[in-house]
Amino acid sequence: MTDQENNAFTLKKNITLYQGIAALTSTLLGSGIFVVPAMTATIAGNYSLLSWLLTIALIIPVALTFGYLGSSYPNAGGTAYFVGRVFGKKSENFTSWLFLSVIPIGPPVVVITGASYLGSTFQGSNNQIFFISILMLLAMFAINLFSIEFTDKIQIILSCLITFVLISVIVLGLINSPIHNDVLKQSLASANIWRIGRCITIIFWCFAGIETVTHLSTEFKDVKKDFSRVIIISIFTVGLLYFLIAFVVIKHGAYGNEDKNINSLIYLTGTFIGSSGRYFVGLTGFFACFLTVNMYILSCSRLIYSMSVNKMLFRWFSRATHNGQLRNALIATFILVTNTLIIKFIFQIDLENLILYANGVFILIYLLTSIAGISLLQGHKRFIAIISSALCFGLLLIMGRMAIFAIFILIFSILYEYISERLR
Repeated sequence: MTDQENNAFTLKKNITLYQGIAALTSTLLGSGIFVVPAMTATIAGNYSLLSWLLTIALIIPVALTFGYLGSSYPNAGGTAYFVGRVFGKKSENFTSWLFLSVIPIGPPVVVITGASYLGSTFQGSNNQIFFISILMLLAMFAINLFSIEFTDKIQIILSCLITFVLISVIVLGLINSPIHNDVLKQSLASANIWRIGRCITIIFWCFAGIETVTHLSTEFKDVKKDFSRVIIISIFTVGLLYFLIAFVVIKHGAYGNEDKNINSLIYLTGTFIGSSGRYFVGLTGFFACFLTVNMYILSCSRLIYSMSVNKMLFRWFSRATHNGQLRNALIATFILVTNTLIIKFIFQIDLENLILYANGVFILIYLLTSIAGISLLQGHKRFIAIISSALCFGLLLIMGRMAIFAIFILIFSILYEYISERLR
């Protein structure tokens, strides 16, 4: 292949510092901002605020490790590339299996959150929210099957609307009524180490997504200078927004059970502004979750296709339609997500549990990446990677049985690779 042909496959270096911050910030906000602050308040009341501060402090070494790896070893493979570089090519397959295992538990959380926000605009029942969830998935299937792309302008407008909603809720929440004594007493009574630890493991969901920007590292104009700054600035920006929303949620008692938790921002805007505020936030939350899940679906179908091409899954998953669409991979993705939705609504599984199972997988991925960082990085950067590894390992221990799913997937992937290699 000639140099000219090689250059044809070179990704353009056109991402600036501010573009990187905007991309990662919108990714980290996702659906977590709509539900997690109320979830943690339900678990630990006022002391959940301590959990937010601790999580932000804990996530910094992890974020720095990703930043150092991305700037030192820019590669579109991202996390899998770092792990594979240290543990060998086969370990990239382990990472793929871990990401694959998130498909049936991660996207459903966002789907249900979006459906609940839309349903709350007309006081929808549990069955109606389930119906909306299924319609959302069918719409996403059609969108991806026929390659209907959302323009960058739509993404930017929606990001601006979400930011406007958050800032409005924060400002109105801070200037309105003081903390009620009964809320404060409940918060003090509910404080203990176990509850704070559980909050931390749930809050991790809000920062799961740091790894996504590593796939773009090769496209930064100045990766050495800007990449780490993008991650740190985004973490502090998102962390501040989450903390302030969590404070407002506690201050006005917008939490208590799954229904209240999912609709906490709608309750707050309805209290501050009235029904018009409820409708605005409900629709904004719905579209925000819709676009987030749609991106999940797109990336998950690509992952299934890639694993099929690499002979980790049946070849059937890599077959495309006559116009190049990954129909079979899309079908597999939607079946996985739909099954979880059906099981969730039939057995009334808490969203909290789905988030924790997904977090276990992400924490394990971050642990593997941090361990890889110990080998790949030098000097103080290696020391940060060591701290990151210790913190991720500690989080897995705190998760307890909720981490079993992630460990099972890792063991399964190792055995699968071993057996497959013996059969070839």
